Amino acid sequence: MIESTYPKASTVDIEKLRSELAAHSIENINHGNNTVYIYTASELLPTAQADIQSIIDSHESESLTEYQARCVKVIDTAVTIYIIDGGFQYDGKTFSSSTEAQIKWVGLNSIRADIDYPYAVPTKDDSEIYVLDGAKQVGELYMAITESVGYKLGEANVYKQNIAAAPDKATAKGITEAYLVVCGCQNTYDLEFH
Repeated sequence: MIESTYPKASTVDIEKLRSELAAHSIENINHGNNTVYIYTASELLPTAQADIQSIIDSHESESLTEYQARCVKVIDTAVTIYIIDGGFQYDGKTFSSSTEAQIKWVGLNSIRADIDYPYAVPTKDDSEIYVLDGAKQVGELYMAITESVGYKLGEANVYKQNIAAAPDKATAKGITEAYLVVCGCQNTYDLEFH
């Protein structure tokens, strides 16, 4: 006798399945094209128990698509840290590329023709003052940050595309971990990859 049906596309009541499994009130399970049929009887067959556990596991575990999405979020966070912590290079010096600094560099570049030169800017760690001699140098410095941020974002996008194409979780995990090494963030995350 069919006790209950669960459309495969909908959410299965996992707690109900667990209680039925624990009470040994499920005799058999049949996977139809669009529905999972649960048959009940007085005694649970061993094959049914494994099938039911499989349904429970599949609904509780993270799908490949969900896992890939989580890996992409890790990449997005890591590239932000990479951009901010790494700064950018210009004339052998490292300058800040934090969100606030990027706004300041855009502003400085937009008024570069109106600045009284020489114009002093701090390096990333504020350990030095760098003197800009003219509008051309401001433009070059602005291009350096634009190229640095653009390169880092582009690099992250390649890794994200590879994650999206990964055939399994292990591959997606390996790609994510490789990117974390590239950007120096491997010790920043304690990711619970499955």
